[in-house]
Amino acid sequence: MTDYLVLVYATYLVTTIVLCTWLARTLFRNGAVFLRDVLPDRPDLADAVNHLLVTGFAMLNLGYGFFLLKGGRAADGTTAFEVLANKLGILLVSLAVVHFANL
Repeated sequence: MTDYLVLVYATYLVTTIVLCTWLARTLFRNGAVFLRDVLPDRPDLADAVNHLLVTGFAMLNLGYGFFLLKGGRAADGTTAFEVLANKLGILLVSLAVVHFANL
């Protein structure tokens, strides 16, 4: 019997890192517009706050994503896919909740 959990872990880690990086860059790029509008006389402060927000976002979400890494058993491909989909689903919903709460 082959244990597919290592493949699930590897796929989950790569996907988590790619998703968090993509989201952080998107939020950084689009958040800068709002911060410059809020702080029009202090563009340096707006940029600093934007960098701090992205750093906090990355630390929180990557940390949470790695926290979710612990899994059960995946003895076949179907179960492995279900474990992966469940983990990514929890991660994406969590990222969305944090993002919308932050807005």
